[in-house]
Amino acid sequence: MKNTPIDLVVTYVDGTDPVWQESYAKYNTDKTVNRVPEYRIWDNLRYLLRAVDKNMPYVNNVFLVVACESQVPSWLDTDKIKVVYHRDFIPEEYLPTFCSTTIEMFLGFIPGLSENFIYSNDDMFALNPSTSKIFFRGNTPVISHEPKETPYDIKLRYECHLRNSLALAEKAAGIKYPYPQVHPRHNMNPMRASAYREIWDRCGDDLRKIITRFREWRTCNQFLFSFYDYIQGNYAPIPKGTTKFTNFKKYSAEEIAEIIRTSEAKLICINDKGVGDFEKAKALINAALHEKFPDKGRFEKD
Repeated sequence: MKNTPIDLVVTYVDGTDPVWQESYAKYNTDKTVNRVPEYRIWDNLRYLLRAVDKNMPYVNNVFLVVACESQVPSWLDTDKIKVVYHRDFIPEEYLPTFCSTTIEMFLGFIPGLSENFIYSNDDMFALNPSTSKIFFRGNTPVISHEPKETPYDIKLRYECHLRNSLALAEKAAGIKYPYPQVHPRHNMNPMRASAYREIWDRCGDDLRKIITRFREWRTCNQFLFSFYDYIQGNYAPIPKGTTKFTNFKKYSAEEIAEIIRTSEAKLICINDKGVGDFEKAKALINAALHEKFPDKGRFEKD
């Protein structure tokens, strides 16, 4: 089978956008829940795109997924990147949504998207040059998951999402995975658009029950689709050292900045869990990214 092109999908939200804030305030009826940290803006999307431009030359089209027109950065060259609004691929009855996991349930239906694509959050960066083989071997996704003997800790919302995702992947695939947990590495993730269609065809009623406007414990997340391939053996293993995951519980901002400057990993995720002084961390991280990627890329206006 001929290899298909590989697209990149990046989801992005600017929590400082007044239009977005007005919509958020209208629908966020539970004022006891502080969701603001979920929408912090780190102002480093340009570095994500510069890294793609420099280190991922095999990427065909880049799709930037945003809620609406006011979310598009003013510096972005929209002739060079495909901007996709939620209304373009998410059914109207689920909009507006402020839930990343809801958005993830529909990414495979983005108009014009290639069968093989890479999904990236806006905290993931192609730190060093790579080839397409770190994502796909032919048309087989390269998946960085591993089985674990211990169950998910469902007192944690993220692990609850993983448990839900594995259970639905098992139902869609028609098999029972022999381990109680599949542990994913959180980084840029290879996806197949046909996996979306297959799971929705087989488990559409289940999926419709977990589509939420804000993130809740009962939802699945993006790993539903890679778990579906993984438990069926439709994957190739990722080489060790390809990815690096950081957060502010494990590393200081200074340490993460140094990792950006010196790491040999192809991909890095800079998760903001545990960040204390946000503005200080933001300045340190973005300074390191600017050192790594100082030159304007093709996705930026002249």
